[in-house]
Amino acid sequence: MQRLKQRTTESLASEIGEAPLGFGSEHEGFELLGALGKVPVRCAATAGYIVPRIQAAAMAEAARLVDDGVASAEDVDIAIRTGFGPRYTTMGLLEFIDWGGLDILYYACNYLNEALDTTRFTVPDGVAQRMQDGRRGLREGVGYHDYGDVDVAEYRNNKLSEFVTLLRHLELLPEPGV
Repeated sequence: MQRLKQRTTESLASEIGEAPLGFGSEHEGFELLGALGKVPVRCAATAGYIVPRIQAAAMAEAARLVDDGVASAEDVDIAIRTGFGPRYTTMGLLEFIDWGGLDILYYACNYLNEALDTTRFTVPDGVAQRMQDGRRGLREGVGYHDYGDVDVAEYRNNKLSEFVTLLRHLELLPEPGV
């Protein structure tokens, strides 16, 4: 299984470009990381980088669900293992937003803020701007990603096929006729 390797361009250059191996370019550094089984990504220097920030937000909300008496720890974990987790192995979070439409996230955030009397679900500025610009995802051909050169029907079919294959592998999909 490949593991994600997150570093800024600057830290990547300092770790690899200045290393005795003599890899001086970002491209060479990324090639080396790929050869080592890593999946390199570009990320600005910021607290937490990518995965830890998303992970912290999800874990904090899971803890709140238990603290608020919404569900037991066991039920939250089951929901994550059988629902939340599998869907993000075939699509990234932003790709998933595009798939369903940014409008879903926009309205869900507004609803949750009001229903829970909180601001922790405030609509991100980028979502609000894309909504205003009519860039709501796959249906319009652009959201966080640009689908202009993509055969949308084939893309949807491939993603659904990957998801069904994963669910079968995890034994989360009932057999036909059951």
